Amino acid sequence: TPWGRHDGHEFVFVARGQVFCEFATSKDGERKRYSLERGMAIAFHSALFHSFCNASDSEEAELVAAKPSHSDTAAKWRQSHPGAI
Repeated sequence: TPWGRHDGHEFVFVARGQVFCEFATSKDGERKRYSLERGMAIAFHSALFHSFCNASDSEEAELVAAKPSHSDTAAKWRQSHPGAI
C-alpha cells in the first residue's frame, strides 16, 4: 500500500503469506518495520504514517483490513488488547 495516513483506527489480519508493515509518526520520520505471518494481526491508529508490502517475491499475500466506523469502538478494543499498537 502507498505510504500515507488518515483518520481513525485500522485492524489488519494476514490471511495468507507474509507481509512487512512500516509505521512512522511523520512522513519523513524514522520508520519501524514489523513482519507479520499468516494468522497474525495488527491494530493501530491510522494517523500514523503506514504502509504494507508483500515480504515474498514468489508467494502471494492476502490481507483483511477493517476500519471501524467509530473510533470509540477501536479504542475499547485496543484497551482490551494491550499488545496492539
